[in-house]
Amino acid sequence: MTKLKAIVPGLGLTILLAALTALQPLSTDMYLPSLLNIAAAFNTDMAHVQLTLSLFLVGFAVGQIFYGPFADKYGRKPVLLVGMAIYMVGTLVCINAATIEYLVIGRLLQAFGGSGPIVLARTIVRDMLKGPAAGKMLSLMGFILGFVPMIAPIFGGYLETAFGWQSHFYVFLICATLLGIAVILFLPETNQHKTRETLTPIAFFKIYNGLLSSSVYRFFISRIALTYGGMFAFISGSSYYVQTRFELTPEQYGFTFASVVVGYMFGTLAGANLAMKLGTYKAIYYGTCLQAIGGILMVGLHLIGVYHVAQVAVPMFLFLAGAGFVLPQSQAGSMSDFPHKAGAASSLAGVFQVGVAAIFGTLTGVLIEDYILIMPSIIVVLGIINFIPSFTSRNKQL
Repeated sequence: MTKLKAIVPGLGLTILLAALTALQPLSTDMYLPSLLNIAAAFNTDMAHVQLTLSLFLVGFAVGQIFYGPFADKYGRKPVLLVGMAIYMVGTLVCINAATIEYLVIGRLLQAFGGSGPIVLARTIVRDMLKGPAAGKMLSLMGFILGFVPMIAPIFGGYLETAFGWQSHFYVFLICATLLGIAVILFLPETNQHKTRETLTPIAFFKIYNGLLSSSVYRFFISRIALTYGGMFAFISGSSYYVQTRFELTPEQYGFTFASVVVGYMFGTLAGANLAMKLGTYKAIYYGTCLQAIGGILMVGLHLIGVYHVAQVAVPMFLFLAGAGFVLPQSQAGSMSDFPHKAGAASSLAGVFQVGVAAIFGTLTGVLIEDYILIMPSIIVVLGIINFIPSFTSRNKQL
């Protein structure tokens, strides 16, 4: 245990883990400015193009079921490298896609592979720390991670204009290759309590026994799932909403997206400090307050007819600031009671997180061309639903 504590403060390890978790937002946010042009390139509609986002989340959810138990048995590092390899194969399929169907298949492979680094980066933190200390490290990772969705759409807008939509996938391939090399060279193995149980199909699913029966676990994964559902409604719908309602270019949309991500970065730092002073539950309560306020403001400004990009940017800044409070603390809290199967706890939390996001992302993508208010409506409903149990639990201690 001493050895693990000695590597916790290292900024290099924190940056590497944050970069691993950044694969998912990089893989979704960078090509958002290209969605309209991808539809034109494949002669299809936005509903089909949205499948490259929503089915990406399906693959992401399914993949997470497997990585945690295998990493609990065989170690974090080898399983993580397998995920990186699958991600790279999926990226190559996307680069060479001749139809929208092949692009969707490539995205599914990307997602299945990319889900491993996300699950295992959080699990590695739990191997080393617990409680508010784990939440603090996850918050720092979240702050570093925040630079990716802030920069990616801007960079993606310029790439789209200069080189077309396929250029994004070349960037994904280069980043995955560099991360794989960094994992091999610099990431230590942190699983000191490997399970000995044979991973038969029955034993595999038994690993998850006891997780959902914990009210603490259910509380935290619900906060994660509802927060991410609201975030992905914005990710799925904002490109169409902003570029059609306010007539912005891909580059302008990229800057708009980046501006609201600053809210998440602010929230991760503020939430970590608040959790260390007042506790995890209190920090989550304040975060869900911001989410509810942001959702109500977005719908209200839309209904009164405000036709300015700030009508979306300001409320979403507040919602994402709240997400910065909620996500790192909830991720740490969901693993706090299960040190010997932290990988499984992280995997199942990720399944709920991404599953809910896929539902609301798909709903947004399918309906937004005919019902543009669907995006603000989902965000406000999920924000309010997330706030209610957080309010009643605000005085609990972890």
